[in-house]
Amino acid sequence: MAVPYSGRKVFLNLLASLAGSGAGLVSLAVCMHLLGSEGVRIRGVIAFSAALVGFASVLTETGFTNAHVKRVSEGKDLARCVGTYGAIRILQSLLLAFIFLPVVLSPTVFLWIAGASSSGGSGVERTVLGVTVLSVVLNQIGDIWRQTYAARREVVHQRFPIVLGNWLQIPAAVFACGVLPVNEKTPLWWALANLVTPVTALLYYAIWAERLPWSRPTRENFTNYSKFAAPMTLSGAFLSIQLYLDKWFLKRWVGYEAVGLYELAQKVVQTFDRQILAQIGNLVLSKISQLHAAGKISEIRDLVRASERYLAFLAVPACAVMIAMPAEILALLYGRSASGAAEVFSILAVVGCSASLNRPYAQAVAGMDRPVYMLWLGGVMAALDFMFNLVFIPDRLVGFPMLGMGAFGAALSTLLAALLGTVLNRWMAVRVSGRGLLSLALLRHLLSGAMGAAIGTLVVGADVWWRWATGASRKIFSMVPGLPASWEDLLAVPELWQVFFGGFAAGGGYLATLGLLREITREDIAFFREAASLRKAFSSVSTDLKR
Repeated sequence: MAVPYSGRKVFLNLLASLAGSGAGLVSLAVCMHLLGSEGVRIRGVIAFSAALVGFASVLTETGFTNAHVKRVSEGKDLARCVGTYGAIRILQSLLLAFIFLPVVLSPTVFLWIAGASSSGGSGVERTVLGVTVLSVVLNQIGDIWRQTYAARREVVHQRFPIVLGNWLQIPAAVFACGVLPVNEKTPLWWALANLVTPVTALLYYAIWAERLPWSRPTRENFTNYSKFAAPMTLSGAFLSIQLYLDKWFLKRWVGYEAVGLYELAQKVVQTFDRQILAQIGNLVLSKISQLHAAGKISEIRDLVRASERYLAFLAVPACAVMIAMPAEILALLYGRSASGAAEVFSILAVVGCSASLNRPYAQAVAGMDRPVYMLWLGGVMAALDFMFNLVFIPDRLVGFPMLGMGAFGAALSTLLAALLGTVLNRWMAVRVSGRGLLSLALLRHLLSGAMGAAIGTLVVGADVWWRWATGASRKIFSMVPGLPASWEDLLAVPELWQVFFGGFAAGGGYLATLGLLREITREDIAFFREAASLRKAFSSVSTDLKR
């Protein structure tokens, strides 16, 4: 099977996403270990603020980003496109700041939105919300350059400032959580540390500003953007509901601790799905737009199927590992206080895998000028997610008993809505491109993933039983002469070995089953070798910088 887009671009984007998102996850993990048992609630405060701002982006994420990526990919006037999108993004940022001004300034308004359990009168939570709004505004302004580079598939300029900012954020977060005393203001210091990334990105884009020409937008430009974006307005609102409503409900009916646990589990999944694999999928959207403009529908079908297959090589084994050892992964990353989110983590891993494999089909529908389809799909998924959350999360609602499942109910709601949305999205893609809902290759990947998860679970279970039966401890490693005590402490952590051996077993089981099913071909091996060539990948970096 010939791969119809640059493997090196995909690999380079994957490296950049891993570097940037990995830094964000490292920062979160270090801070959670520094904060100890207080970390879950403190993270819950920040996560709730981010969810509240994200939920309000219903009014600002109106599909203009997709319209901008599509028009730039189709070769429209770059200066006009940048000027139009820049004006729109600045107006949206001002609107978002205006919306949250009364919430940040008024304790009464904040308590009405957040729930009576908040200490909004102290001003700390409201200040955290204000800092979060500022961070989102800075990110939206940075999107003017970032999304333009994404449309032009200039991976270096798109991803490098975020990668740099995320790594610079780590010492700032460590200072906020580990050097300053832990008290009621710790969420504020942590939120301020998160500003490092958007500020760094804006400084980088300012240095390279001359690479993207600007010109004054015309009424025709706004009209063209609006025609594509208008049907996406409600679609973006529906997506915001799916992403952020669960944390709002958890805060109102359960508390910050539930929000924190849910956020910690979701962060790992989203780091791999939305921050890494989604960036690879964005390359597909720009290519689909180009092929659609040229009328090459058959090539779009081949591109979608090839993208799904190669994404499966990453998404399915990652999901298998997360399902095999959820508590161990969370405990190793954040400390054992986070292992209570193990069931949530397993469910969200399936959601992330489903979203990754479905993304090429969603990009096909969007790239072939079918935004109304996405609007209808988003409405169905948002309505289902809303109803499931109301039933699963609270104990009681307006006097009627509900299931009261808390964070587990929120994850289950997301899973049910996501699986139905996957089926509907693929059905829409079939109507557009003529491809079937499932391929034999995907079924082989899913079967291999299930086998890998089962093997990984057995290995972790065997290790737990062995430690219980033998009382194994650090004495195994204290026999090594000259080993520093700090290393002994690290090597004595059982989760480290469970994740290492369990992950190796799950990944090996996946690959072995895939090989037995003859799904891995020589062409696949050649593709990955070509794509993973560091010398050729970094030569494309030099090419991007000279453009």
